[in-house]
Amino acid sequence: MGDSGLILKSTNSGTNWITQTSGVTRKLTSIYSITTLQAVAVGEKGTILRTTNAGTNWQNISLADTTINLNKVGYKGSLPFGIIAGIVGDNGSLFQSTDFVLWNPVQTGTTRNLRDFFFTGNGSTGFLTGDSGTVLYTTNAGLNWTSDFFLQSLTEERINAAIRISDSTFAGIAGNEFIIFSGNEPILPVELASFNSVVKNNVVTLLWMTMQEVNNYGFDVERSSASGGVKSQTTNEWSKIGFISGNGTSSSLNNYEYTDRNLVSGKYKYRLKQNDFNSNFKIYNLTNEVTIGIPQVFSLSQNYPNPFNPSTTIDYNLPVDGKVSLKVYDLLGREVEVLVNEFVNAGYYSVSFNKDNAFAGGVYFYRLHSQSFTDTKRMILVK
Repeated sequence: MGDSGLILKSTNSGTNWITQTSGVTRKLTSIYSITTLQAVAVGEKGTILRTTNAGTNWQNISLADTTINLNKVGYKGSLPFGIIAGIVGDNGSLFQSTDFVLWNPVQTGTTRNLRDFFFTGNGSTGFLTGDSGTVLYTTNAGLNWTSDFFLQSLTEERINAAIRISDSTFAGIAGNEFIIFSGNEPILPVELASFNSVVKNNVVTLLWMTMQEVNNYGFDVERSSASGGVKSQTTNEWSKIGFISGNGTSSSLNNYEYTDRNLVSGKYKYRLKQNDFNSNFKIYNLTNEVTIGIPQVFSLSQNYPNPFNPSTTIDYNLPVDGKVSLKVYDLLGREVEVLVNEFVNAGYYSVSFNKDNAFAGGVYFYRLHSQSFTDTKRMILVK
């Protein structure tokens, strides 16, 4: 983006750029991508533009006050239903919005031109930087601002950028100077905007979104059995069930997903263990317990993998308590293995069938019988 309303868009990591029609001729100074489709751009004389279709069209929602130049738009905080975006500009102006259409002013206590800002977590802690060495700090989402910092180097230069160095230290670029300043509250290397779960039958999908990442190696996904659940797992004992790679250092929103399949009936807890490249970590807990209920119908699933060698898994579902028989037969109909032959409570179940050298390779059948339900499926053991 730049002079005369210029907006360029790339869909191949910057190899090629396409000019977008912004509908304005004023200079544009900053853009913030909220989602893959939605973005906000700002510029001189109170210019604010918004797109909801990845830049194909831009809606002009500029401020009525055309005397204020807007210098930066970005993340300001989060709410249960979404994020808060912020804009800083001349004369100490700071605006925020949750719908990215209506922008409400926030008092900063300064009349100096503001150039950059950075908010962490849910938006309670934030920094503002600007002209004449301006550095402001808040711990209550901008209700109050203070310039009471420990500054390792002072300047009267314009501080154009706020740059994160560590969990509690930020820096600003002022002309040829590198200004170090620190706040009173630790800044986390990864900030989550949301962490939710979706349940379908006995499958749980975990969804989380980060607002920013610094040195993020990735996330260990951990699960504990709150009640019932995994038989081999003690209640409230955490076990690692997966890993999702992080995005290193990123100032944009990133979405993550992990699917936990074939759970038995019971209650579960989930958490993320975020790891950086220096072996530091932080725990993020899913606020709600996840409940896997009782299936509605009897069912016997195809074993997986199939063909197999030497082991495979067989899933079955019981809508009611009862005596269960799950047996394996050869091609001649001879019973060769009893996997289950007992009274079983209603729920989702998985059984492992492992026969390394005991069985010859070939076709086998497994049959489930419970109450009036009977089903048979074929599997292949390869050697």
